[in-house]
Amino acid sequence: MEAARELAEKKDIEALHVLSAQEVEKFMLRWNGDGHLRRDYERRILASLNQRGLRRDGRRNRNESPIDTQEAQESYTSAAKGGSSSRKPALK
Repeated sequence: MEAARELAEKKDIEALHVLSAQEVEKFMLRWNGDGHLRRDYERRILASLNQRGLRRDGRRNRNESPIDTQEAQESYTSAAKGGSSSRKPALK
């Protein structure tokens, strides 16, 4: 973040663009390669989704029952301990 500020202060647009692309690439490699990062993100946003009446995929459904956060937490914990990373909590 500090490097981005310095480049912005110098108005070095090209270097800022390169830095931005590098940071995005690093994040995407982690997101696509690390199931733990995705599971942790999902676990952290469940309460927010429930408050807004949204499903896990972000769509709104009036008849949607709340997401079972306990089930999601158990799934996250079992996957983190070496359980199947392909198992996803069931939508209700």
